[in-house]
Amino acid sequence: MSGKPLVLITAAAAKNNGIGAKYALPWRLPKDLKYFNQVTTPTPATDGPRKLMNACILGRKTWESFPDPFRPLPNRYNIVITSNPDLIPSDVPHSAAVSSFAAALAHIDWLNSQQDQVLIDRVFVVGGGRVYQEAMETPGHHVQIFFTRVEFPDADICDAFFPHIDTTRFKLQPHQRLIDVATFNVPSGVQTESGLDYEFLMYEDEATRA
Repeated sequence: MSGKPLVLITAAAAKNNGIGAKYALPWRLPKDLKYFNQVTTPTPATDGPRKLMNACILGRKTWESFPDPFRPLPNRYNIVITSNPDLIPSDVPHSAAVSSFAAALAHIDWLNSQQDQVLIDRVFVVGGGRVYQEAMETPGHHVQIFFTRVEFPDADICDAFFPHIDTTRFKLQPHQRLIDVATFNVPSGVQTESGLDYEFLMYEDEATRA
């Protein structure tokens, strides 16, 4: 897949980068879920004949962790990495099952080459840990990380984790850079919800930034 940045988005415990516990989110932060949807859904207005959508690449466990009303993620093209090619029924719209991260990128290239398919704008990686790791290690792509850091006192219950962020490669960005990439006004500083403090952050591989 040529040219497009890979945008990883997650909420993780500050203590250990925990992102899940028993196939579910370890916390309930409705405003962070709203933020996730605000980042991953919108596309630019277009007068072209093809429907423009963002793609969300995810693993099978992440797919299965979504409640039924949100599987597939609405108004986004869902690409699920799985060894089961029949995981997604053929009548589920704007979704595909592929065998690897490389196959997910190839599927996006195929979609964009077909006049009768949706046109993919931005590419988001939404979990789980192994898929995030593959995205970070994929050569030839600029990588950005939208990282909600959650001060979660029960982080030890987590059994799924976001990879270590090498800050010699991925630099923490000024908040204005986060706003510019997100394309909407993101609250700055520590937020509090459901008794938990959290903060919207962004890391970026500045060496590959255009």
